[in-house]
Amino acid sequence: MSRPFSITLFALAVLLLAAYNAGRAFAAIQQFEFMHSLGLDGPQAVLTLTGLTWTIGFGAAATGLFRLKLWARRWMLIAIVLYQANLWLVRLALEKSSDGPRTRPADAAISIVSIALVWVILYWPRVRRAFERKT
Repeated sequence: MSRPFSITLFALAVLLLAAYNAGRAFAAIQQFEFMHSLGLDGPQAVLTLTGLTWTIGFGAAATGLFRLKLWARRWMLIAIVLYQANLWLVRLALEKSSDGPRTRPADAAISIVSIALVWVILYWPRVRRAFERKT
């Protein structure tokens, strides 16, 4: 069975998410001296570590999704929830902003929609069948 085009697009979107996290990690590394001068070594290390971790996680998922590996589908169902939880932990623990309380409802809605979107795509009957037939 050939890979549905929707899975190819989804795998590319996951690859872009991996690239975004690589950029986050790179930016944290680039700002090392500045963050160190402010005494913010801990948050800088957290941002670097989480960026690199999600780069690897989403990179592996994109490769597996592209190759129709069942483990990649399962991993993405879990990873999107863990990723959003991680973003919220970092946001609540490290970010201090005067407009944070005003933007949190919209941020929460975006998080919920992103989780729902990934789950809907991966549970779509044609997509699900493509992974099940491959195994």
